[in-house]
Amino acid sequence: MLATELARGTEVTLIDADPRQPLTVWAALPGKPASIDVVTSGGERTILDEIDAAAIKTPFVIIDLEGMAPRMTSFAMSQANLVIIPAQEQQ
Repeated sequence: MLATELARGTEVTLIDADPRQPLTVWAALPGKPASIDVVTSGGERTILDEIDAAAIKTPFVIIDLEGMAPRMTSFAMSQANLVIIPAQEQQ
């Protein structure tokens, strides 16, 4: 929801680092705003490079992480200006 609101005025990159790939599935559905680019992450070995590449392309980068991936979460959080942690999973 945050990405779609930001995409009304600027380019946004979503990095899908959740092994279930919910953002990748969502991006394949009709209606995704053209100003949102979705990148399917290659995992903890590539996440920092993916963040760097996305930050060069777009002013906003949002990363969706699995709740139980402490190493990749640490990598992503080390690059973050803001971290939002949901209290429970919900679509």
